[in-house]
Amino acid sequence: MKESIPIMVGCIAALGVAPVLAQSTPRAFFVPANELPSTNPAGRIQVTATQGGTVCLDLCGSSPPPGLHRIIIVGIGDAYGGDSGNVSLDCASAIIDADAPTHPANNLNHVDLANCAGGSYNYAQLELAHVGGGGIGNVALSTTGNYLGEACWEISSDACGTFEIYYYILGTSNPPLCACFTPPDSSSCYSNQQPACDGADIIIGAINDQCAEAKSAGVGLMLAESTPYDTSCASSDAPAASCSAMQNGVWFSAVASCTGLLEIAAGLDADYAVYAAGVGCSPTEADEIGCNDPFVPVEQGQTYLIRIASDDGADVEGDFALTCRPLCRDGFPPGSAETVADCGYTPCVTAACESGLCTGQPVLYGDANRDDAVDIFDILCVLDGFAGNFTECPFDAVDLYPCQPDGFDFVDIFDILAILDAFAGENLCCE
Repeated sequence: MKESIPIMVGCIAALGVAPVLAQSTPRAFFVPANELPSTNPAGRIQVTATQGGTVCLDLCGSSPPPGLHRIIIVGIGDAYGGDSGNVSLDCASAIIDADAPTHPANNLNHVDLANCAGGSYNYAQLELAHVGGGGIGNVALSTTGNYLGEACWEISSDACGTFEIYYYILGTSNPPLCACFTPPDSSSCYSNQQPACDGADIIIGAINDQCAEAKSAGVGLMLAESTPYDTSCASSDAPAASCSAMQNGVWFSAVASCTGLLEIAAGLDADYAVYAAGVGCSPTEADEIGCNDPFVPVEQGQTYLIRIASDDGADVEGDFALTCRPLCRDGFPPGSAETVADCGYTPCVTAACESGLCTGQPVLYGDANRDDAVDIFDILCVLDGFAGNFTECPFDAVDLYPCQPDGFDFVDIFDILAILDAFAGENLCCE
């Protein structure tokens, strides 16, 4: 992050930026990391960021001719504002790159981190200086700007809104200067010229505010799996759905764990729309397969987009639960080979069929007789299953290993070894 450019006259049309305005005082400003200072001819910059991310900026300065300064001091700190969370200066990232061509032979450059130690307000001061007089060896700044240093800011996972970063020098004057530019052969900042300082606005939205950045949501098989949602930092980037205006929403993607019906529960205040697999990030109302519907049809392995929002744009947050329920044949007992064949197998769930849809109850690994304990009676049940007797314990309760189905047709020596491991307290499959 150490770009600099020579003094340029006139319009910078070749760079595709606006011409530098006439300048009567020194100026401190920001540019995104590794961009030329001339890409910010005037004004604050706006940077779009994401929750939990990092923003890095180059610190820059410019000055009218002759542009010579014995000392330059710029201060930076934590950002202000925002609706929630924080944007904090990463103290270790505040540096002056010794290889930057802006500072040839400047022998007193350093970063003061005395006030950047994890307090309530982190503050770093970058100081550029040279020993010499008569303008010899002074820091030279062009009218288009030069690199002064660099720093990064850490964004909290709950940060939301617009945060403001300023240049600011503590204790230099009252009111305080935003930066200090000392003329040649002087030891004090300009006494009659307030430097121009342009800061940066860090604009933060939800990570999954856009469809292209949809967050993955878990889909449980017969048992619900929950995913948190929060629209407080979201915006409207999609059309209305059939059941709601769907304002200020967040996006999720879900991979169906079965073929059957996906059960959705998102709370009373949230609206949601589910879109058909493969429609991409420009879904319309015609692509909906459900809108505030408790069940939608899905196919195993397909990915579906889900958007959660509200009809009036009010913030909503909570957890939404997704449960994939295969279709099944009624009339067979829970855990039977027929029910397992319809519903799928896991040694952590007893499968049952209710009104043509698979349901499940979580169980303790190795609890073959479903009495909430693993003991000698469970070992006997597995031995019965090994002999082909499922009178006392259902098939799926004794087919313990591997954790995925091994054919639904037999209990073998590996299941006996698994029940002995479970009896010893080892959980091979279930969380």
